Amino acid sequence: MKAYEPYFWLISNDLDEFMGVVYLYGISAFKIQKNENRISNAENLYSAYISICFKRKFWGDDVRKVAKDFISKVFATYNLKKLKAECFSSNPCAKRLLKDLNFKIEGNFKNDTLVNGLNVDLTTFSLEKSDKNF
Repeated sequence: MKAYEPYFWLISNDLDEFMGVVYLYGISAFKIQKNENRISNAENLYSAYISICFKRKFWGDDVRKVAKDFISKVFATYNLKKLKAECFSSNPCAKRLLKDLNFKIEGNFKNDTLVNGLNVDLTTFSLEKSDKNF
């Protein structure tokens, strides 16, 4: 992965049925090479956002296991210090999953995005590498 972004896992089950995706975006670094739009090397990576999107019928333990595996791999491979995640404040399932993965709430943002023409609040979470407990 040359520029370290995006980093996707397409997830399927033993029947080769598509279950969902887990991916990184918004990767930040300590230092960006001048005059180039790329990260200088993996040692300089600092944080990234994680997104977890699964078909409804696979919500639950499947999502939790894949998320744990993905987070462990990302922290080990890219030496990130912190992962961040956002979800709609009105989504209790997403908030519970992130809390189960030991993410902590960083903040709530009123009317932060639009969904079907309506203002929606977002909650931002983070997980420091030192707080990962799986």
